Amino acid sequence: LFDISDAYNDDDVAVEWIKIQLEKVNSFTNVKEKLSIEQLYDLGVQVLNCYGELNVLEFALFCGRLRHGAYEKFFGSVDPMKILMSLDVFMKQRTHDWYNHIEEVNQAKAKSENAKESLPKSLLNISSLRQMVSAISCM
Repeated sequence: LFDISDAYNDDDVAVEWIKIQLEKVNSFTNVKEKLSIEQLYDLGVQVLNCYGELNVLEFALFCGRLRHGAYEKFFGSVDPMKILMSLDVFMKQRTHDWYNHIEEVNQAKAKSENAKESLPKSLLNISSLRQMVSAISCM
């Protein structure tokens, strides 16, 4: 989200984009009291200041999950604090997913290296491999 501010050299542009996404959540919920314009603005500023490292896609994913009901539920009114608490949960999931991804990459890399080590050394040398293929094809 800081990227939006940087691109336009203006934090208000990022806050407006965040507000648009939050307004979609606001209008989607089936509650009596919606967030006011002031609450949307204050919430947008809070999100930018506390979660500005999120990229646009990640924040859009969060809003989609929030609309889907994956986090806090709204009863009677849309509560900005519940949105921020939900964003905390999203950030923890994001960090967990990132560490899982890194672990998977490291395991795949280790598996690949182990596979190379288990091959005979002559197969690792490409010229030896070519000689073996041409010797087999001459038979």
